[in-house]
Amino acid sequence: MNVSGTAKHFRLKDKLKVWLGGFLGAAVLRLLSASWYWTMDIAVVRSAILSGPFPRIFVFWHNSQLFLPGLFRQAGWGVTNRPIYVLISRHTDGRIIAQAIAYFGIKSVAGSSSRGGASAARALIKQIHRGADIAVTPDGPRGPAEEVKTGVIEIASRTGAFIYPMVLNAQKYWQLKSWDKMIIPKPFAKVTALVGAPFQVPADLSKEEISVQARKLEKTLKQLSQEVAN
Repeated sequence: MNVSGTAKHFRLKDKLKVWLGGFLGAAVLRLLSASWYWTMDIAVVRSAILSGPFPRIFVFWHNSQLFLPGLFRQAGWGVTNRPIYVLISRHTDGRIIAQAIAYFGIKSVAGSSSRGGASAARALIKQIHRGADIAVTPDGPRGPAEEVKTGVIEIASRTGAFIYPMVLNAQKYWQLKSWDKMIIPKPFAKVTALVGAPFQVPADLSKEEISVQARKLEKTLKQLSQEVAN
């Protein structure tokens, strides 16, 4: 039995799956996001996304990550040369999402808080020092949903980056039966985005202080979620 040949076949199959899934996903996202009606004050959101202070860490719940390409497209992200990196799972579904958002100019780092977390954090910190912004879903990759883990606070503390809490919602959407109840806005749905005031966390925080900051960020995101739902 040719084990190496079989393994190579499966690797090729996985690569084709990721490429095809990413291509089709990007096409669907492009069509869907072009039809969405954004109800927020786009000037405010555009200012938050395109203006300082820098560097920035955009933080939003895992179930709203499919909003991101449409949001940055709507806000005019293409007018800036500032790159943005998103932390996405190493799993196949994560790689498909990474491939899809790459078509919108959004780069990704493979990893999560549970697998490859330390190396992923180092990669994100490296990109921040190079002048990039990052986007993080602090309750990913496996939940619990809407529970902020400490990784994003540690990155902010080590880099001095400003945290931008962000919440997105849609009036009409499909919802997957995943742990995060992933939201996919329907065609022509009214979509809302709220961006909270940016803030920094102090450097050299203790584990206890990092945990306190994580709970504060979680409270802010939940308050924004309530606001956007009303």
